[in-house]
Amino acid sequence: MNMAHLQKTVGVLITLYFVITICDSAKINTPRVLLPWFENLNVNFTFEIIEGGCYTWSLSRDDIIDIEPLYDDTWGHCSRAARVSVSKISVPPGLVIILAEDVNTGEILRGDVDIDKINSLKILSTTKSLYLEEAPEAFEVVAYDDTGNKFTTLEGVNFTWTIENVGNNQDQEPLVAKSNATISPKAVSGLWSAGPS
Repeated sequence: MNMAHLQKTVGVLITLYFVITICDSAKINTPRVLLPWFENLNVNFTFEIIEGGCYTWSLSRDDIIDIEPLYDDTWGHCSRAARVSVSKISVPPGLVIILAEDVNTGEILRGDVDIDKINSLKILSTTKSLYLEEAPEAFEVVAYDDTGNKFTTLEGVNFTWTIENVGNNQDQEPLVAKSNATISPKAVSGLWSAGPS
């Protein structure tokens, strides 16, 4: 009975060790991202290692995206983050696998980058109407591909916002903006020709 108790205790301790090791292992901040492609604009995303050491970065296709390791030290040896940029010469859609290898342990972490064209944009806010002299309102633009997947970031894309008074009666408060608007694919196609503003 004493030997069985010892075996059970050792088994529990080994299991606990592996659970702690797995939970404490390094992870990539976002394992899969969807980035938009523009003919004349780079969109960036930064992959970061959480709970990790020093890493070297590689990718499966350098014709679709560019990768730039971001170094933590002044000698350029230790990296826990890398910025990826969609290449202007790529033709969407495309998929690139990003690999981060720990220089000390050889552990490999993987991230996937999907590249596609924007099919639609949507403006998000907490209110549908904004009146003069009210508290400020934050507006956010989100983009979707042709199957409805949301793009991870629009970093580097500039938008021109216009505000107009759409109130029409003298005794109405002036309505200066309406949100919750969806911009059609026709309007998005103008992004390709006009480029960033």
